[in-house]
Amino acid sequence: MTMPKSVAHRIFTLALLCACCISVACHRNRLPDGILDHHDMVNFLTQAYQLEGFYAVETNFTFDSINDEIISAYDRLLESQHLSREEVERSLFYYSEHPDKYFEIHKEVVRILDSISPKEIGTGQIKID
Repeated sequence: MTMPKSVAHRIFTLALLCACCISVACHRNRLPDGILDHHDMVNFLTQAYQLEGFYAVETNFTFDSINDEIISAYDRLLESQHLSREEVERSLFYYSEHPDKYFEIHKEVVRILDSISPKEIGTGQIKID
């Protein structure tokens, strides 16, 4: 028994439509090349905020007086995470253009920072799940 052409055409059209929808949905969640994923961005920002907090409290650091010491500390942070400044800058720009994703990242960063003990501050030893 053969299927009428109109039924076969409808099934093919429906299958093609489903494939297109799945493809678009998967592509929408994929990050462009060179952008840190959610976990890496949370990890970097958590460490960066911890670093800034340490310098603000321990050295009277202000954002107006960035010095060689904090720049060196940021360079060590980037090196420890195998990141470049360009990757971080591209990622920050990307996430600023996608505030829903950035909000989720920051919620997780705040949750982590709220959970650390004062002994862990400035150690660079915060564990990210």
